[in-house]
Amino acid sequence: MTFIGRMIPVCVFAKPPVSGIVKTRLGSALRNDCAARLAEAMFADVWTTISACTGIRPILATTEFRDFPVKIPPSDIWLQGDGDLGARLERIITRGLLESPVVIAVGADSPILTSSHLIHALHNLNTTEAVIGPCADGGFYMLGLRGCPAGLLSDLPWSSSTTCEAVTQRFHDRGFTVAQIETLFDIDVFDDLHRLRDYFVRNPQVAPATRAWYFENQEDQLGALGLVVNVIILWNTLYMSAALEQLQAEGYPIQSEDVARLSPLVFDHINLLGRYAFSVPDSVVRGELRPLRKPEDALEDVA
Repeated sequence: MTFIGRMIPVCVFAKPPVSGIVKTRLGSALRNDCAARLAEAMFADVWTTISACTGIRPILATTEFRDFPVKIPPSDIWLQGDGDLGARLERIITRGLLESPVVIAVGADSPILTSSHLIHALHNLNTTEAVIGPCADGGFYMLGLRGCPAGLLSDLPWSSSTTCEAVTQRFHDRGFTVAQIETLFDIDVFDDLHRLRDYFVRNPQVAPATRAWYFENQEDQLGALGLVVNVIILWNTLYMSAALEQLQAEGYPIQSEDVARLSPLVFDHINLLGRYAFSVPDSVVRGELRPLRKPEDALEDVA
């Protein structure tokens, strides 16, 4: 069986890249807006890879009509509908099979997907009824089918370390021949970003949008963090010195052994999250400091 002359639907399952809705497991570590930008970048890379393949029709399988980082014709946007992932996969795949002998579904969480993975999957679908691309966490990033009878993907353990295994076993139970292609990893939790960094070191040409996001939001910010720590030490040292001078002027006894125990590396009052900007206020340029507050003033603020 060959697919020459056919436009094979490759359906990218993706939520709209909206802050607080997408990549929520990463949001607690990255901030929701940063996680949403990552989702945008990963989707753009996956969509670009699929669009570059001859004989493939990219389809966005999404949850609602919202803006995405690429322009997509309305006819190529299919709503997933209700239900668990199995029900939504069945609905999209069944729709695709009405116009093509095979359908492939992919996730938008594996930006390292390449055209070779798609070609390998299509090659296998010439001789097998199902193709699955496993993820290292036990899920899968790709599913290709030549048929999808009702209930094929129902009552399965989704978002589990056994998902890929359970889906593969279901196919075997239904008498499907199954081929597996290369295992990849997806980006779901913060630790996955470390694996992504290592992958980019070995494969600098893959996933350019995701790579740009990574170095802008991780490597560059990590480098800036060292500067931030030095700024904190300098800033706190200036204010501690000013406070000690004020206390001495007011007649408080200052013991040198107590001063030796003071640490300028205190940052409970400083927000380290977010993006760093190093613009200096004019007052600081002039060497001015904010007025020191007395302890009783701080207590009044709390009250």
